[in-house]
Amino acid sequence: MFQLPDRKFRDFKAALADGVILTRVVPDNICAAGFFTVDTNGGDIEICPNAVSDEGRAALLGTLLDAKAQDATWYTGIYTGVITPDNTFSMTEIIAGTEWTAYTRVEDAGAFRPLYDPDALTYANPGASTSITNSGTKSGFTSTGAATLRGAFISADQTRLGDTVPLVAAANFGTARTVGDTDVVSIQYTLTLT
Repeated sequence: MFQLPDRKFRDFKAALADGVILTRVVPDNICAAGFFTVDTNGGDIEICPNAVSDEGRAALLGTLLDAKAQDATWYTGIYTGVITPDNTFSMTEIIAGTEWTAYTRVEDAGAFRPLYDPDALTYANPGASTSITNSGTKSGFTSTGAATLRGAFISADQTRLGDTVPLVAAANFGTARTVGDTDVVSIQYTLTLT
């Protein structure tokens, strides 16, 4: 926590003009992290933690503090490739890792990626974590053939195999999931700031 010297300043600008150096203006680190939950046909749920991508953090900060245009809608996708996503990943690496496309959206049988439809954001008490999630309306995929699914992602691009930035997050499933025709895969994503 930062402290001003004993001398009283009328405002922050006056403190800076008098040579006060603030070495720490944020009392604690701010962390953005998330996790996916996945289930097939309403079965066992697996929790898959992830770090938020550099692109996702830039999008968050840009819209919050730098008046950048906000991507109004976000979409969920699944990949089948053997990849190890990290914070430097973009949609280019996800597409190269082979996005799964043999499905229809549960919400409307459409040809685009399922919508990430978050619940209403509720603000926690000061000092607590604040999260956003789509637990009320999970992203649903109805398989149209056999596949082995390895992970999920959140992106601003609705087009299957589209690589428009930003990629918010991606995570491997702990165990690859084998699906067949008409199996339904449900994905929930929760992003938390602490």
